[in-house]
Amino acid sequence: MKVMREDGSVVVRNLVVAEGFKRYTGLMFRFRIPYDGLLLSMNDTDFIHSFFVFFPFKAIFLDEEFKIVETCIIKPFTIKRMRASWVLETHPDVDVKKGEKLIIR
Repeated sequence: MKVMREDGSVVVRNLVVAEGFKRYTGLMFRFRIPYDGLLLSMNDTDFIHSFFVFFPFKAIFLDEEFKIVETCIIKPFTIKRMRASWVLETHPDVDVKKGEKLIIR
């Protein structure tokens, strides 16, 4: 899967959607991101954490229509509280802006 802007430019080429147990482990116990992006549902939660994630990553918080509500760099062993429908975890250098709408295909 890919993540694109409305103009068709690619933000993330190799997207993995975390379901089931992978939603709960995410990037834990890794020393680098094994793909370009990980998309997680924020159903039933209002925070993410980076316990046992040994590198910084960018968290892109999205509403139900995949519009960006916030972005931030998450450092190892921290917690970030945010109301969102989805979070896209990716490399820190991914350049997106708050308010942009993303398309997932």
